Amino acid sequence: MRDLRLWPDPLPATASGAIAMVEAAYAAWRDGVRALGAAAVERPLGPKGAWFAEDSVAALVLHVNRECPAHGAEIRLLRDRYRDRERWPVTRSSARIRRGTTGRRRCRRRSSAPGRSRGAT
Repeated sequence: MRDLRLWPDPLPATASGAIAMVEAAYAAWRDGVRALGAAAVERPLGPKGAWFAEDSVAALVLHVNRECPAHGAEIRLLRDRYRDRERWPVTRSSARIRRGTTGRRRCRRRSSAPGRSRGAT
């Protein structure tokens, strides 16, 4: 249900610009939800809801109102982690994250072909 017409272009380059963008988006969301009547809240999302087309608008409102604080907490965690990065110890996993090498490790495959012993190369 993402509408790219609502995506800010360009994105804010400063923290104060980002805060203003979030506050404006929240005000628009709050005002839109307040304007819904009982019938509008109970109706299904319809085709724009894709897999959730049968779910009600109320379910979407509840979901968004749970997701926003959760993602806000993640943002605050990253902000605090970045601010205090000199005090955090460097571990193997954090070093891999910094290098961008957190992907799966490649394992040597063992042959399962008939007649070959396990571990044979």
